[in-house]
Amino acid sequence: MQERLSHWLRSFFPAPQSVSHKHWIRAVIGVGLVVLPMVAVGLLVFGGPVTLHIVAPAGASAVILFSASSSPFAQPWSVIGGNLIAVAIGVTLGLCGLTPVAAAVTAVCLAIACLFLLRCMHPPSRAG
Repeated sequence: MQERLSHWLRSFFPAPQSVSHKHWIRAVIGVGLVVLPMVAVGLLVFGGPVTLHIVAPAGASAVILFSASSSPFAQPWSVIGGNLIAVAIGVTLGLCGLTPVAAAVTAVCLAIACLFLLRCMHPPSRAG
């Protein structure tokens, strides 16, 4: 009984990573080099509240680009197309007069459908 419980509890731990330390360092430095200037410029141009809204999706995009660069989510069309399409949908629905909750939910659902249709799925693009 104790052996089964121990086995079950161990099943929650992830498998060991086979990623080299060189890859870790490249990812950390790359994300830092992207996010730091983005935050600095965002604070100067847009101010704190707007910058705080774009930090999470931009940081998530940087993580995907530097940590999983061979992923379909990290390809140029997915990153650029996904972000531009999701922003266009979000801004359009934000300005159309719907309540903020209805606009946000509709924007996320419509963005997912469009990103699948146009084959430019990039998960962080729907976070902003």
